[in-house]
Amino acid sequence: MGWIVWSLFLSACVVSGGPEPMLETSLISISTVQGTNVILPCNIRDMDTVNFRVLWVAPGGSIISLNNRMLISDRRFRLTQPYSGAWNMQLHGARSEDSGTYSCQLNTVPVQTKKVNLHVQVPARISYSGNVDVKVGDALTLTCNVTGDPRPNITWFKDGTELPDFRSERLVKPGIMRSDEGVYSCKATNGVMAPAREDMIVNILFAPEVHVPNARIAQYKNKDVSLECEVTARPPATVTWHHQSTPLDSNWKYHIESFTAGGTVIHTLTVRQLQKFDFGDYICFAANTAGTFTQVIKVSELVRTIPTPSITTTDSPTTKTSMFTPSRRPPKSTTLWRTITFSTAISKPSNARTEKPIVNTPDIASGKITSNDAGSKSGCNSFVPRLWSSHLFFWTLYYVWSFSPRTLWNLTAVLT
Repeated sequence: MGWIVWSLFLSACVVSGGPEPMLETSLISISTVQGTNVILPCNIRDMDTVNFRVLWVAPGGSIISLNNRMLISDRRFRLTQPYSGAWNMQLHGARSEDSGTYSCQLNTVPVQTKKVNLHVQVPARISYSGNVDVKVGDALTLTCNVTGDPRPNITWFKDGTELPDFRSERLVKPGIMRSDEGVYSCKATNGVMAPAREDMIVNILFAPEVHVPNARIAQYKNKDVSLECEVTARPPATVTWHHQSTPLDSNWKYHIESFTAGGTVIHTLTVRQLQKFDFGDYICFAANTAGTFTQVIKVSELVRTIPTPSITTTDSPTTKTSMFTPSRRPPKSTTLWRTITFSTAISKPSNARTEKPIVNTPDIASGKITSNDAGSKSGCNSFVPRLWSSHLFFWTLYYVWSFSPRTLWNLTAVLT
């Protein structure tokens, strides 16, 4: 079809015998932003539409229109004639691929041509790699693919702070550390509309770090004990408890739970009713894709101590006293004994012989009769007939256990 149009365009000028129209042929450059509407001007004076033709040609050589007839399938193009002699071409929603040189031609001899350079500016656009997970020690690579016309300038930021050492579309940092974690931003600027900016979250993966507040715990038998370990990890770690080498599950004996405090997860194990076999090493084992870590908590038996009494004995000529001194605390029950000493003075009869022993101080509490060293047999023979008969002896015992010491002393005075 193109050659037919060109044939019609050129043949029209051959048959024409009137005055030739004049086309304003000065070069025009137009810049516009992608998505906007633009008009490509073409003004002709003394135009005779009967004998002359106006042809619009696209940058690629395709014909847009011939006089008032649109020959292109792209409906974004439209011929406008706001006034006499105007043969303007209007483009709706300009695109980057629409940039180039357009020609408005008039089929005179020679052909008059007006060229219009169209530059469609494209705002900066970014396509990025997205959020990144990287292990400690590995290299961090972030990609920020930028498009735009003119070519955008790239600036990198970390947590809002500019990184002057990085200006290209790729950011590479070897030997990453936990301090490198944060939000990285790529900013593209080309002066067309607002700058483009995209954020990328960098998560640093690291093996679990386990902290045990109490590594040694002592508890009594038949009591409960609670063990605790604090775990920090990314990604979150899976934590299991072991007693010696045996894994533990939550049941009536073992109660396992966890809760989060900031960036740390606190795991607790409660062992109920401790028995002999429950003492020993408990292991807090944490694991994730970056590694593993363990901590050991030693649980030992706390032994109850029984206070041992100490006895202090003091001797005196007439009494013996025992004092109970507890070593730590007094016993639950204490029995108090009162030592009662009964002394009787026997007067020597006028007709008694001097060599006979004199008996004194029968010790009622100990059940013994104390005598002097001269002989107990002679003393007993002289003491019993004079003072005691069988019924008087039992009455004396009755008064000893029934009356106060003062009454005993009065009784003694009566008897003697």
